[in-house]
Amino acid sequence: MVASSVLVAMITCHVSRALRWAVFFALISTPGAAVWGADGVESFGGGSAGAKVAAASKDGEMAIKKFRLASGLQAELWAAEPLTANIVAFNFDDQGKCYVVETFRHSDGVTDIRSHMDWLDEELASQSVEERVAIMRRHEGARITNYTRMSDRVRKVWDSSGSGHADRATIFSDGYNAIPDGLASGVLAWRGSVYFADIPHLWRLQDHDGDGIAEKRDSLLQGFGVRVGFLGHDLHGLTVGPDGRLYFTIGDRGAHIVTPDGRTVSNPECGAFYRCEFDGSGLEIVARGLRNPEEIAFDEFGNWFTGDNNSDGGDPARWVSLVEGGDSGWHIGFQFIDRPNSRGPWIAEKMCYPSGEGQPSYILPPIATIASGPAGLAHDPGTGLPERYRHHFFLCDFTGGRGSGVHSFALKPKGAGWEMVDRDHLVSEILSTDVEIGPDGGVYVSDWVEGWDKTGKGRIYRIGDPAMAKDPLRLETRDLLAAGFEKRSVGELVKLLSHADQRIRLRAQFALVDKGAPGESAFKGVLKSKGDLMAKVHAYWGLGQRFRREASPSRRRELASVFLRGLADAAPELRGEAAKALGEAGWKEASGALASLTRDAEPRVRFLAGMALAKLKVAGTGSVFIDLARANAAAGDPYVRHAAVLGLAGLADEPALAALASDPVEEVRRVAIVALRRLSSPRLAGFLKDPQPELVTEAARAITDLPVPGALPAVASLMGEKGRSIALWRRVVNANYRIGGEAEAGVLVRVALSDATPTPIRAEALQRLGQWAAPSGRDAVTGLWRPVPPRDGGIAQRAASAALAAWLAPTQPTEVAAEAARLASAWGEKGAGEALFALVSNSEAGVGGRREALKALGKLKDPKFTKAVQLAAADPNEELRKDATRFQGESGGGEALQRLARTLESGSIGEKQAAFSTLGGLKDPGVDPLLQEWMERLLAGKVPAAVQLDLLEAAGRRADPGIKTRLKAFDAARKGDDSIGQYRECLEGGEIEAGRKVFLERADVACVRCHKVRGEGGEVGPELTGIITRKPREYVLESIVAPNRQIAAGFETVLVTLKDGSAYAGQLKKETDTELEINSPEEGMLHVAKSKIATRERGLSPMPEELRQILTKQDLRNLVEFLSSLK
Repeated sequence: MVASSVLVAMITCHVSRALRWAVFFALISTPGAAVWGADGVESFGGGSAGAKVAAASKDGEMAIKKFRLASGLQAELWAAEPLTANIVAFNFDDQGKCYVVETFRHSDGVTDIRSHMDWLDEELASQSVEERVAIMRRHEGARITNYTRMSDRVRKVWDSSGSGHADRATIFSDGYNAIPDGLASGVLAWRGSVYFADIPHLWRLQDHDGDGIAEKRDSLLQGFGVRVGFLGHDLHGLTVGPDGRLYFTIGDRGAHIVTPDGRTVSNPECGAFYRCEFDGSGLEIVARGLRNPEEIAFDEFGNWFTGDNNSDGGDPARWVSLVEGGDSGWHIGFQFIDRPNSRGPWIAEKMCYPSGEGQPSYILPPIATIASGPAGLAHDPGTGLPERYRHHFFLCDFTGGRGSGVHSFALKPKGAGWEMVDRDHLVSEILSTDVEIGPDGGVYVSDWVEGWDKTGKGRIYRIGDPAMAKDPLRLETRDLLAAGFEKRSVGELVKLLSHADQRIRLRAQFALVDKGAPGESAFKGVLKSKGDLMAKVHAYWGLGQRFRREASPSRRRELASVFLRGLADAAPELRGEAAKALGEAGWKEASGALASLTRDAEPRVRFLAGMALAKLKVAGTGSVFIDLARANAAAGDPYVRHAAVLGLAGLADEPALAALASDPVEEVRRVAIVALRRLSSPRLAGFLKDPQPELVTEAARAITDLPVPGALPAVASLMGEKGRSIALWRRVVNANYRIGGEAEAGVLVRVALSDATPTPIRAEALQRLGQWAAPSGRDAVTGLWRPVPPRDGGIAQRAASAALAAWLAPTQPTEVAAEAARLASAWGEKGAGEALFALVSNSEAGVGGRREALKALGKLKDPKFTKAVQLAAADPNEELRKDATRFQGESGGGEALQRLARTLESGSIGEKQAAFSTLGGLKDPGVDPLLQEWMERLLAGKVPAAVQLDLLEAAGRRADPGIKTRLKAFDAARKGDDSIGQYRECLEGGEIEAGRKVFLERADVACVRCHKVRGEGGEVGPELTGIITRKPREYVLESIVAPNRQIAAGFETVLVTLKDGSAYAGQLKKETDTELEINSPEEGMLHVAKSKIATRERGLSPMPEELRQILTKQDLRNLVEFLSSLK
């Protein structure tokens, strides 16, 4: 766009405590610019047409009263709707202009795989953006155009008057509404350009004419987002690194990028941490195995970190060190595993927890568990905040409601890594999506305002210590940033390398790099001086930038000599920085010096030296990494191990690695296994006879999970040894299943027959035999898309048929017997009839096996099925009787209908439910009169509550006019003011186990993400154990279907304005007929007389209202029953 052809729409506002907004509008014709109406709501031409933004109000100011701020800090509103809305991320340029990413595609153009679970196999198989879009088009058909209705955008927001509050905004860039586009999630203003992350592109936006609208946009890279994934698992985290490169992340929507120079950079199955040059060249994956790392930050020594999200399966969110070559262990396959446990190995093998026993050795475990929904992240730059926040991180925690806020904490060295210390909240009770340290030293936090869905509102608050507002260092930092660095002299820039603020030091460093030889000389001078530590760190970083880019051999040698001297520096931090630079520049002649440094007294230096040496890949250095591993045997430091692994894997000497199977030191063998894993080497098989069971598991894990086809037979042959872990057994079973020959089917039969095999593994072996003929494309352990070649489906049946009777014996564990019965049914094994009947008949056997045996007899049309049903109908176990009721009803004829009618009169609750369920589908003409009679009883209030839902669902399946009339009458009688009026039939009669699965395993509702039961789960909502002892079932149901009607005590927030104009906000602790008891962050505990209240506003519950649309009434009833059982 050209300045002379556009009219830039601006909003001019004066923001004060009274928040008196004056909104102006200009009519424009240029797509992407705003039109402002008198009501303060934007409408658009172009990409954001139809987007709604709330009008100006006092709400943003009033909301501050709800915040809980750390001692000594205050918050003030910097920007609010209509200047900003639906804020995902934001970033300041050095002049204080704020670039805000706003989403209007959230749930309205960007979907979530949980709403399309019938796409899941295709989704897991997708390897590119093109494949993802093809899946969407195939399933959506004409609806695909709905994905283009709304656009995300970037706003430019700033304070034009110097009032300390934003008063102007433009739509900087718009039109991000193509079918492949994701949720726009990242923005960075840097050196005159704005970098913008929006799947599938990494964009560079430029406003050359200064009109506040980017007239130029270039896609630097594309190919991000190969799957639909979870909402928000997008491209984000744009940050300038200490080496002058662009760093960013993606969630587990994955990526497959072909770079402009033809290289392929691919991580289709997990989230990753990237870096590239600012023109998009040199893209590489730094670390992987992440789920959704929304933001990244580095400390004063250039160490990178992120907060990574949990999977809603009861696992914790984590604080992760982003180490080059590191793997945090997560991949998309885990997300959809619910058997034999939620998320499979991710939780069962403790991959999501800080370092401990039983974890895989190939991962770098998290430093700590923190937050429920990690989002924005910032690191203290060194000025602007009180001294207690020096070297602290600030991590947003978005929960959709209570508990959202910003954590603060620091890190303390622990071995070659860290531990988290001084953990606290900077601010809580704000739905924070991002946090930035502004040029003025304030901590800026964006507020989503309420709930999970977009509201058309969005605020940015500034938090700080009022006593520091005029701090000279803070003001100096602001002025230095605003003035820029390009025109400063070398001498001035050198002085700024010692500045207290890291942002100043970095910009001085980059400016010196840009000055060429004079800057390089200045860096060398700093290193020779007695200057402070941080100045030397930045000198190394600056020289490292030049070293990395330098092509001249003589110049490279000259630069290398500086870093080689640095390896002997007295400061361990500088020894480490020198090592990093030599490795990054690929200076192979440093291998000897780096090898010596791997024996440094400081574990962190040993790690960095090992990492640098690993990058060089110098032949003959393998013994250095072996010695590094050997020296790490006692400590077992995962970072030092990682360096040794990278070094040995980089040398790729598979025979030498295989020979380490006989090394006497366990840590050496462990490192060899992980290095061979990185090479996908069949030589991993040589470690399957290790005397240490944990290492056998590690090798088998690598072989089967990757997989390594050439080594699968060796894993498949592992059975019978005592002391094998469940993790190893699962790989043994899976290896045999994947190979799929006659011998392997025989192995699974023996595994399932052996009483020495753990019962869950025996059952799993039978499951795999049952899936033999039609194997899922998803790997049985990892959940990743790993289809096996076609094979003879009859192999498993031929191998296992003779053993069915043994598995069906009444003395077998119920899990084994149940799986065997399913096999007999699926294979049509009529010869198993006697064993199946014996199992049904034996009241001492497990009910799960007996139920499956009864079903199998019916499927096989066994002559003894009728007798078995009769036995089941008289059994003490209600579940069996319910099955019998269904089978008796489905047998047809008048006698069947009579039996069902008798069951409705005299059966147990479960039997009555089964009878109604059966009646709904019967074709007998006598069904409709019977259901009409029962509907009359329901209208008269004479049907037990526990069977009302079953009656209504049975009636709803009938076409009879009389039944339909009675259904309408029942619905008409529901009370309109009853919050659960449409759901009262869900109060009683549910199944506890089915409800447990809804709570713990359903990814589309993710109850366990926010709620604890028996101490396990999230902390956003109240602990639900014992809820039925405190509240009636009506309250439990209402909390699910109408969560904002009543909010649990201590979780409801309230804002009251009194008749005298004063206002108070906080948690509502108690309410009587005459007063409210409010725990206010500002005033403490208050008792407010209701007679003095002019207005009262409640905060929304973080419980999504949409649950009633996702869950069926049967789900709801089961969930209520499960929660009611938690006593």
